Amino acid sequence: MLVSHKLKFLYIHIPKNWGSSLYTSFKQVDEDLIDTHMPDEGNRVDKTHMLPQHHCKYEVIQSAIDDGYKIFSTIREPEDRFYSFLKYARTYLNNPNHRFYDYCYINAIRNKAYLQSCMFIHGCPQSEFIYDGERKITDKDFLCDENLFENLSEYFGVEIKGSHKNPSPENVENNIEFDDFKDIYKLDQQLYNALKS
Repeated sequence: MLVSHKLKFLYIHIPKNWGSSLYTSFKQVDEDLIDTHMPDEGNRVDKTHMLPQHHCKYEVIQSAIDDGYKIFSTIREPEDRFYSFLKYARTYLNNPNHRFYDYCYINAIRNKAYLQSCMFIHGCPQSEFIYDGERKITDKDFLCDENLFENLSEYFGVEIKGSHKNPSPENVENNIEFDDFKDIYKLDQQLYNALKS
């Protein structure tokens, strides 16, 4: 998560949703910006990318609401994010560049392995970060697109400049197809489509 006491916001940092760019951009506006980039508890909780059940545990969301903070997230096109987190898993989690390992990793996500180990959190559906059961914990969600920083500037009433270009990954390795796993991200697609319309 990112927390700004100056702009009075709490950003729900969904992994692979331009969070690093947002950190760099908001840091230019608020030099005291807080990044909860802390390791887990026994490899279970990634405090950078906490799910609502973890927010409740740390009473982060409720205290932000009580203090009048805006709570927002960014939502990425699900297929783009799918290939981005696969690239991340191959690069940073020592997941070999091999079709078998990709399928094992994604099926672990289908079986909600991210609840047991934060090594799967980057593939966790976006909707799981902003819904606690039926309750939505964010006030506002923004699309990860070319208008993001303009929309954030308008929302916060201060100019927020994009720090760098976020490229879309291509599915060029191992012929892994998003369509084979889109059932996992059905709610993400609905969320994205609703924001886009």
